[in-house]
Amino acid sequence: MSNWALSSSEDEDDKNLLPASKKTFPSPAQHKARKLLKTTPKAVKLSSPSMKPLFNSIKKLPRTSIVIDDSPEKPSRKPDLKKITKLTRTHGVIVKDDSPEKPTLKKRPSKPRLKNISLYLSSQTSPPPKLPACPYGSNCYRTNPEHFKKYSHPPKRPAAGSSQSGSLSKKAKLSDKASPSTKVNDRRRDPVHVVESSSPHNFLLTTVAGISQRFNNKCPQPTQDEKQFIPNALALHELLSMGELEKSAQFNYCIDVEWMIGQYPAKFRHLPLLLVHGDKGNQEKSLHAQCKTYPSIEPCRAELPIPFGTHHTKMMFLKYKSNGGLRIVITTANLVREDWFQRTQGMWVSPLLPPSQKANTTRSPTNFKEDLVAYLAAYKQKQLYPWIEVINQHDFAAVNVALVASVPGSHDAGPAKWGHLKLRKLLKEHSIRTDPSWPVVAQFSSIGSLGKDKDAWLCSELLNTLSACKGLTGLRKFPDCKLIFPSVDDVRCSLEGYPAGGSLPYSIATAAKQPWLPALMHRWKAGHCGRTEASPHIKTYFRVSPFDTNLRAPWFLMTSANLSKSAWGSLNKAHTRLAVRSYELGVLFLPKFVLGANATHFRLSTGGGGGADGGFPLPVQMPLVPYGRDDEPWIWDAKHVDAPDRNGNMWVPQ
Repeated sequence: MSNWALSSSEDEDDKNLLPASKKTFPSPAQHKARKLLKTTPKAVKLSSPSMKPLFNSIKKLPRTSIVIDDSPEKPSRKPDLKKITKLTRTHGVIVKDDSPEKPTLKKRPSKPRLKNISLYLSSQTSPPPKLPACPYGSNCYRTNPEHFKKYSHPPKRPAAGSSQSGSLSKKAKLSDKASPSTKVNDRRRDPVHVVESSSPHNFLLTTVAGISQRFNNKCPQPTQDEKQFIPNALALHELLSMGELEKSAQFNYCIDVEWMIGQYPAKFRHLPLLLVHGDKGNQEKSLHAQCKTYPSIEPCRAELPIPFGTHHTKMMFLKYKSNGGLRIVITTANLVREDWFQRTQGMWVSPLLPPSQKANTTRSPTNFKEDLVAYLAAYKQKQLYPWIEVINQHDFAAVNVALVASVPGSHDAGPAKWGHLKLRKLLKEHSIRTDPSWPVVAQFSSIGSLGKDKDAWLCSELLNTLSACKGLTGLRKFPDCKLIFPSVDDVRCSLEGYPAGGSLPYSIATAAKQPWLPALMHRWKAGHCGRTEASPHIKTYFRVSPFDTNLRAPWFLMTSANLSKSAWGSLNKAHTRLAVRSYELGVLFLPKFVLGANATHFRLSTGGGGGADGGFPLPVQMPLVPYGRDDEPWIWDAKHVDAPDRNGNMWVPQ
C-alpha cells in the first residue's frame, strides 16, 4: 500500500496518525477541480477508494492538509463528483454515504478519525501560539517534551569538533557573528548591562526556569508603596560571556566538569582554568578523570586537616585579555546544572576591576583586597600564587563589600580573621547601634549539630555575633533569632518536587538531637521575586526592622556558610581559640560603604519615598511566615510518602 501525506499545523493530533513518508503532488490546472474547490471550507473530509487522479489536478491550495490513502483492499474507481454536495460554512465534516440520500453533516470531533477517510483538507489554520523563550537559549539541556511545549528554543549549533558538514559550520559561524548585535539591542538580557543596573550593591540571583520571565535578567522594580525591591538575575553562561577571557579560576564544592565547560562560550573552552576543590580518594580520581578530556584545566586540591570539613567556597576569577581587567564572582551555587536551573541562588559580581595605575588607588575601603589575598594564601598551594599576583596588579577601589571567610584550623580568637568572629568584628566597627526589638534572620540550606538546647551555641555564641553593633558593652539583651528553612510542603510543592530536598541536608539523627529547633523556624517564601517555588540553596543572614512598613536592614550577608559549627567555627571554653572545619566565603553589605558614609540602613521596600535610591533587593519575602502546627522541617533521609510532589513522585531514600 502506498501512502502520501502532507500535514498542516492545525491538527497536532492528526500529525501523530499520518504516515511518515510525505510527498507533494503535481498541479496541472483542471477546470473540474478548480470549480469544485471554488469555495474552500474550513475542513472537509471525503471518502473514496482512490482520489489520486482528481487531486493531481490541484494547482495550489495554501495552508492545506492532504491525506491520500491508495488502499488495495477496495476496488479503484473514479470519484463521483455528483455526490459531493455544497459544504456548510461551519467547522464541520462531510461523511460520504454511498446511498442516494443526501450526505449528513456531523460536528467535527476534537480528534478526527482517519481510518476510512481518504481526503482531508484544512484551509483555515491558525498560527501556533508564540512561546516564551527558554532562559537557557541554545545552551538548554532539557529533554522533557513538556519543556519544549512551554518554551521556544533556537536551532542547536554543531558542537566544536563535530562531524557536521562544512555548510552547517558556516551557518553557525554566521549566526555567531549576528548574535552580538541582538544582545546589544536587548538591553534587558545583556549581562554587562544587568550587572551595571544592579549597582551599587551588585547583588543578584541566578535565573530560574519555570517562573515568569520578568523575574529573570533585569527585573522591573515595583512603584507601589511597601513593595519589596527585586534582585536582578543572571545565568552562568551569561556570567562567563561578559568579556574576552584570558584565563579563569573556579573554586567550588561540587563540580560537573563537562557541564561547567559547556557554560563557557566555545571560544573560551581551551583557555587556562584553575579548578580548586576539596575532593579526596575516589572522588578526586573521578574529578581528575573528567579533567583529562580538557587539557587546559588544572585541578588544585584544598587541604582539609580536620575531619568532616569541606571545601564549601564558591567563587570565580575572570581575567580578561589585553589589560581588560578582572572580575570576581562569589556565589552560593555548585557547578552542577541542577543548582543553576530551578533553585534560588545568590551571587555578588564585582565591578570590572582595572589594572592598577597608582598604589594608593588599589585598596578597597572595606579592605577586601587584603582579606582576599590572605584567604588565598591560607590554602598554601603554589598553584594559587599566580592568581595572588594578578589580584595585586588590579585596582580594588570600586569594591564596596567586605569579605567574610572561614579557613579550617584552630585560630587565635584575638585577631578575629576567620569565621563568625570576623563578622562580629565588622559589625562592631561599622553597623549602627540597633535596638534588641530588631530580630536577626538566618536563612540556610543545611543544618548541623547545634547542641542540646538553643543556648548551647546558636542563641549564645552565634547570636552574640549576629546581633553585634556599635556602642554595645557589658551585658545586653539578645534579639529574637528567626530561622528560615524549607518545610516538607515547601519542598514537595517546589518546581523540582522532592528531588530538590537532595540539596537540603538535615538528617534524622541530627534532628533527633535538637527537637527545640522547629520552634524557631519559618517557611521559605520569595513571592516578590517569583521564587517561592524555586527551592533555596542560597544562604543569607541579616537584621531587619520589626515594623510592618518602612522595612529597613542595617546589614546583609550572603555566604556559602550554612547553620553549623563546622562553617562558622566554635570557641573553646576560654574563648581564646576558634575551631573551624571548612572553607567558606561570603560578602557583607554595609550601608556606609555601599550607599555612602552617612547611610545607616538599607531600605527593603519602596515605602518612605526615594524610589530605588538606598534600596536593597532582599531575596526573602517579608514578613516571615512561622511554621504552622502541621509543618515539619525537611529531613532528607526520611521517607515522604504521605502525598506526592507536583510531579507525582514520592521520596523514598535508599
